[in-house]
Amino acid sequence: MKPLTIVLCVLALLAAGGIGFYAGRSTAQSEIDRIATMQMQELCAQRADRVFQQRRRDRSMVTHSYTNHYDPEARTCFVLFQRSTGAVPIVQELDDAYEGKNYGALLATADENPKPALRILACRLTVPGEAPKTCAALNEWNAFVARYMGS
Repeated sequence: MKPLTIVLCVLALLAAGGIGFYAGRSTAQSEIDRIATMQMQELCAQRADRVFQQRRRDRSMVTHSYTNHYDPEARTCFVLFQRSTGAVPIVQELDDAYEGKNYGALLATADENPKPALRILACRLTVPGEAPKTCAALNEWNAFVARYMGS
């Protein structure tokens, strides 16, 4: 029985050491993933700024501001372009900053009667792999954008 006890003790020690090894590797991999995500976020911000500046130079695409978000699960850099000034209609577009793919667009205007609110003139939602859809309410658009922009 003594050799069996020794074998069990050795196996227990190896298992304990192995657990520590894998836990350390997991921690190291998590750190590598975190750093990679931070680098991708920085690249996404740079790309979004380049696309934004290009759109500003293109007279047909007047854009006043943008927000970007890197989604590590989708490995996609999303950028939300926005334009709104006073009575001019509000325009938002959600794009993939690298592929140029448009995920959706909103055109709305301020409606003062009977109380201040936004009135949607057009809204298109494009989910990859699905047919484009329309939305009729601002909360639909906001929920769609939040799904991709991480907010």
